[in-house]
Amino acid sequence: MSSPLILRGVSGECRSIQHSFLLERHLTQTEAAELLGIDQPKVSALMRGKLTGFSTERCFRFLNALGCDVEIVVKRKSKSGASGKTKVIA
Repeated sequence: MSSPLILRGVSGECRSIQHSFLLERHLTQTEAAELLGIDQPKVSALMRGKLTGFSTERCFRFLNALGCDVEIVVKRKSKSGASGKTKVIA
């Protein structure tokens, strides 16, 4: 069993992307729940920005179910920065 993927600051961006894709598809929350493999109240929570209980990895799986490719790129930080950073590009 692999350990859970934790990327700080990414969940909010994932929620925003998921929200956009759900709206684009004109899905009801019930239809979205079936597509994502979760129940309707959890879709409602996602749409309201309540991410408690949703790992980043699970959010990525939701994006995959919505037809999105999720690409994670790891590279050395630039010399100018004091520490590395996490960035989501949609």
